[in-house]
Amino acid sequence: VRSSDVVFIQEWSLPTRRAIYSAWTTASFSGPKSHHRSLTTTSSPEISPLSRKDQPVRILYASQGGTAMLFSQELEEALGDELGKECTILSWKEAGENSPQEVLTPGEALHVFLTSVSGVGEPPDNGREFFQWIMEQEPVGGGGVSWNEVEYTVFGLGNSKAHPNHYNVIGKALDAKLKALGAQRVLELGLGDDGDCIEDDFDKFLENLLQLLRDAEEGESPPEAELEPADEQTVVQSHSQDAKKDDSSSPRVSCPPGVSSREDGTRLASTKRPTIKLLTPVTDIVRENLFHLQGTPNQFYPSSVKEWEVNSNQSLAPQGGDTALHEMKIRIVPGQKLEYETGDHLKIYPRNSQVIVDAYLERLEVNRHSIVADEDQTADNYPHPKGLTINETLTHCVDLGATPSPSFARFLLGRKDIDYRTDIALARRTVIDLLGEQGPEKKIALEDLLYELPPMKPRYYSIASSSLMRPDEIVLVFRPCKYVSSRGILREGVCTSYMLHQAAAAVGSVVDNTTTSSIPAVVNSNPGFRLPEDPSSPILMIAGGCGIAPIRAFIEERSAMRSSNLGPCKLFLGFRSPEDEAYQPLIQKALATGALTDAKITYSYGCREPHQVCMLVSEMIRIQGKEVWDHFENGGYTYMCGGARTFGAAVEAEMIDVLQQHGDMSWDEAQTYLRSLAQSGRLLEDLAD
Repeated sequence: VRSSDVVFIQEWSLPTRRAIYSAWTTASFSGPKSHHRSLTTTSSPEISPLSRKDQPVRILYASQGGTAMLFSQELEEALGDELGKECTILSWKEAGENSPQEVLTPGEALHVFLTSVSGVGEPPDNGREFFQWIMEQEPVGGGGVSWNEVEYTVFGLGNSKAHPNHYNVIGKALDAKLKALGAQRVLELGLGDDGDCIEDDFDKFLENLLQLLRDAEEGESPPEAELEPADEQTVVQSHSQDAKKDDSSSPRVSCPPGVSSREDGTRLASTKRPTIKLLTPVTDIVRENLFHLQGTPNQFYPSSVKEWEVNSNQSLAPQGGDTALHEMKIRIVPGQKLEYETGDHLKIYPRNSQVIVDAYLERLEVNRHSIVADEDQTADNYPHPKGLTINETLTHCVDLGATPSPSFARFLLGRKDIDYRTDIALARRTVIDLLGEQGPEKKIALEDLLYELPPMKPRYYSIASSSLMRPDEIVLVFRPCKYVSSRGILREGVCTSYMLHQAAAAVGSVVDNTTTSSIPAVVNSNPGFRLPEDPSSPILMIAGGCGIAPIRAFIEERSAMRSSNLGPCKLFLGFRSPEDEAYQPLIQKALATGALTDAKITYSYGCREPHQVCMLVSEMIRIQGKEVWDHFENGGYTYMCGGARTFGAAVEAEMIDVLQQHGDMSWDEAQTYLRSLAQSGRLLEDLAD
């Protein structure tokens, strides 16, 4: 929870604020009562039977990053394939723009709501208006809807590890409000946890919904869904040797000249997705970004996204190895104005590595420079910009490193008996991994790949510079993400690998339009994460690893204030090892000038010198418990910055212990105390994984 929680809540009406506050009480700080894995569904809710077995299904989703939209599409597909159900899909934005009374049709459809959580406990951007409309309704005649005839179920998307304090608050609030209005809940609230395995959670919710509808059909069993394309759906059947190597029963489609990579001029087609019309290649150039689409119907980046020049990019700890902290300095291209505030984030739009793109292209039967036809030649629900080449689409628009959904994984492997959570999700296996299991000749239809994989999402990075000290430049701190999966495969983060590639092009180069690298990005305002308005207020900053980024910004900001009224500012900062340490000169200078009054640096391992302290930052909180308690009681502001799943949870747990020991509180009282600090804007966090 951040102080922006309070800012957001004040924007809503009283009924809306009450609903979200109520949901917050079930998504509290990490502690002994909340360390278990969240269940997919709630326990023992009031469930009503379906009134009609033949009614259609109306799927209404609110999605910030695209996952809820993808789940909605999977739900529509499964209901159609398994039960032959008539389904419609609407975003909450569409529902709000239309009359909500017309979208909610009592007695005429089963309403399935899917919603994620945005920011710090807010509905997604495309669902705010519709969410508020529901929250403001009254049970009797509210909104002109006969609520007691509305049948519904809700699936929420959240992350209990990264955002434990507002985990699934929108889904919970919506479910509770609909029930309070008198609507008929026909299936338990589903809670998807991206901190564990959200795909598995949705898969279970989907199966429960399918079983509910099967039971309503009075035991009539629909035919099993086909896992492989059927012969009769073949568009053009090739009997060449190449076709037999793949699957001679797979449907094929004829291609214009130069599109197919096969001698017979055909390619695999999908049995479930509309055929993508491809045009003959006209160039072999692959664009570095997609700014040429700005202002067109196929615009990819939001209008606020700008092109940023990379001034420098270097390791902050040369002895720290492949995953040492790195610093990137960027500036907006000439002719554009830079506006940001200290504490904001930068949202970066990455691209896939060409090596990964090439691996996927090997599994397709198309020329990489074939063009996706524009206008009405390609289906309106095509999820990516039209007019791009296949290479450009795979490079910029599709998250090739994403784990396939349960249904897509079953399709790729050709079987249903998979332990999705263990064998796919936790092992972080990708589509290319599963195709590899089928042999080097295994191909996939372009439509199945582009419709099934999620779109590329922007990544958020805390800005590590002060707008007072660096009004024309932004500093970023990042750690390259590299790890070996449980199956022994080296994985690399999409965005950090992209940023490292920029380093190779930018270090040592002259910054101009022809020699420097550039990245597409936009400043994301974070008004709930700011230094206190009163510079004399006591500050305690607690950070670990990449959490140094916003701390660096705050130290620069206090150094630039040059105020004689600066209050005390203490820092608890942790690194992996002394070799991983960064910004020691900056911290020492801040101590000398008064921007910092105390700094305690710890390391997880590798201490060799007597002055080096090996312990976790959370342990330092315990050792300095009396000092931390006094800081809380004296009106101090506390900032937590670092990883959410381990660092953030451990720090909050130690704070609970400090309050119990030095504040003589029970666990519940300590939790309430922390929540009150957050709601008053004195406990702020910038936590992410």
